[in-house]
Amino acid sequence: MPRSVVVRSRRPLGIAAALAVLAVLPVTVVPALADEPPAPSITVVLDSIPDAAQDVTFTSCLGSGCGQFVLDDDDDDPTHPSSVTGGGLSPGTYTVQQAPVAGWTLVDIDCDTGEDVDLASGTATIVLDPTEHVTCTFYDRAPAIRIIEESGSGHDLGFTGCGPAGCGPFTLDDDEDPTHPDRVLSVPLTPGEYTVTQDAEASWSLTSLTCSTGETVDLAARRVTIDLGPTEVVTCTFTNVTQSLTIVHDTEPDSPQDFGYTSCLGSGCGQFVLDDDDDPTLPSSITGEGLAPGTYTVTQDPIGDHDLTSLTCSPTEATNLVTRTATVTITAGEHVVCTFRDELAGPVVPATSLAAGQQQGCAVVVGEEARCWGENGSGALGDGSTTDRLRPVAVSDPTGSGPLTGVTQIDTAGSNYVSGGNTARTCARLTTGQARCWGVGTGPLGDVAATTTATRPVVVTNATGTGPLLGVAEVGTGTGPSAASGFTCARVGRQVRCWGAAVVALGDGNGTVARTRPTSVVDVDGEGPLTGVTQLSVGLDHACARLTSGQVRCWGGNSRGQLGNGTTTSASRAVVVSNPAGTGPLTGVAEVSAGSGLTCARLDSGEARCWGQHTGDGTSSNRSRPVVVLDPSGSAPLTGVAHVSAGGSYGYVPGSGEALVRSACAVLTIGEVRCWGTNALGQLGDGTTTTRLHPVAVSSPSGSGALTGVTEVAVGGFNACALLAGGGARCWGSAARGDGTPGGPIPGGPVLLH
Repeated sequence: MPRSVVVRSRRPLGIAAALAVLAVLPVTVVPALADEPPAPSITVVLDSIPDAAQDVTFTSCLGSGCGQFVLDDDDDDPTHPSSVTGGGLSPGTYTVQQAPVAGWTLVDIDCDTGEDVDLASGTATIVLDPTEHVTCTFYDRAPAIRIIEESGSGHDLGFTGCGPAGCGPFTLDDDEDPTHPDRVLSVPLTPGEYTVTQDAEASWSLTSLTCSTGETVDLAARRVTIDLGPTEVVTCTFTNVTQSLTIVHDTEPDSPQDFGYTSCLGSGCGQFVLDDDDDPTLPSSITGEGLAPGTYTVTQDPIGDHDLTSLTCSPTEATNLVTRTATVTITAGEHVVCTFRDELAGPVVPATSLAAGQQQGCAVVVGEEARCWGENGSGALGDGSTTDRLRPVAVSDPTGSGPLTGVTQIDTAGSNYVSGGNTARTCARLTTGQARCWGVGTGPLGDVAATTTATRPVVVTNATGTGPLLGVAEVGTGTGPSAASGFTCARVGRQVRCWGAAVVALGDGNGTVARTRPTSVVDVDGEGPLTGVTQLSVGLDHACARLTSGQVRCWGGNSRGQLGNGTTTSASRAVVVSNPAGTGPLTGVAEVSAGSGLTCARLDSGEARCWGQHTGDGTSSNRSRPVVVLDPSGSAPLTGVAHVSAGGSYGYVPGSGEALVRSACAVLTIGEVRCWGTNALGQLGDGTTTTRLHPVAVSSPSGSGALTGVTEVAVGGFNACALLAGGGARCWGSAARGDGTPGGPIPGGPVLLH
């Protein structure tokens, strides 16, 4: 019967390799995939610890016929197998002998059929019966040291190994790049003392150094001392951690638009560029690792046709959507991922009127819809979210199924208090004569449910709560003197209704009693509702009404004389605004505007009068009666006034310590704007941040002259916006500019709202 050999290994062998394994006899090769070799058979297995590519030569003999084959015991080198099987052999006595290998010790030979072994000579003597399958395993051991690096990173970490033969360097990293491995095995070694030391790197902390055999470890020195025995295998693992920051750029839709970023640690800054497409020229994310612990800021450059709609970090870090900045405090071993998500901006929609709050703005646009932009933590933008918006977004209808429609007038107010956070509220008047409000405030929004928080509009109810408030001609919002206040007023026919928190600005004569539904503002005598109202304006903590007679009535807070009645006493019902001499009421008023501690009026004569603080008469002193607003020279009245707007805030300018912000602007008949008052954040638009006691011209965007073509101006807390002929708009100041750029003083000219 022909004899055959089957070669079995941890990897397939070709026919030529199989023939080379057992050259002891002329054989016929049986395919290596055979499930069971023909009996009788002999299998020889090499088991090395540690697994190694060390070639081990074996000699097999039957009688005087002998041959050699080579085995090794590793998974990486396909040159030699770790076992071999000869099948269909003749019965008889065989010997298999392992040749000595320098540095390795044969510690055992084990045959599963109890054959004779001579460990000293490395020989197994096998008496093979006709039906027998014999497996003999040769166990070899060598002193070895295996060093493993665990960092989860491709960062190269240097090591120095020292032993009886001297010292040498090596490099490890822990990634899939084959340039450097994550482990190294030294075998065979001479028994004795060895040290392995990792090079020190401040940004790569060694958090753990463990060995399989309990060696001496000095974590601070990044060193292990190994007492290596004659057959000992020691595995030591160095575990390193570092700090990393990953910035991910995500545009919707995917775009090749390049976005610049600036990252800073202290005063040291660097720049990088990302985009979000398939072009490999620029990546969509970047990771900085090996960072020093500390506080980093990453700021995205504004791109004119994209809005930053989301900025999130994991773990949670401080983010500012308006300034496009993530402030990341990285601790030892921390990995932070921040994602900047940008959306392509929609087309410009012409505006028909504007409103400015402290850090938000709104516009009624063509088509009787509303757009709002700016700070949105209170939900005052009305888009169903609390996400800040750098460009206008559509105000949603109450159900969230589409935009709010039929909007004819809008007003928004907010305040960033020194303590207490930000509260903001927005209300709109509809073509139906109803009102809708949204946002946040201790003063409810005037709906049946007495809602205090809404990110979409709610219906303002009538005084009895039996249906919507009807006949609304104008609506205005105020914030009040603290974070715990807030109120809204509406002109209904020739009367005024107010509701909200417990502030005297409700004007119903009941002091600080809060109202969850509209209540009538009472007249000077408190004997009935205030009547004959043709225009309403709501400031921060007070409100004013122009009457058909051309006189003005105001109510609410009066700490700066903003009620104009010659006192600084707050009034819970309407008071008469005095003329400058205090001899009677102010008359000939064509328009009134209430701001923060400041009220201004446009007269039929085309001049302006203001009372409160920063009245444009050359002083910042409080004026409890109207004074003449002077021209830029301060020598004559400002003339040709076609429109006036007073603004300001109870907030403070960060870093300046200025707790009260007051400013006002007037549109002239020539289409230019003059502004005066507080200017620490550029809200006067004159290219400076200098407070002005007399009116100054709002600059053009280029700074080469005055802004022209203005038909309306809205002054907020830290900003102002102008409506241009044709429906365009320009804003200036710190926040809520609506042009897609973050806040911050812009002493240059106004930017385009789009």
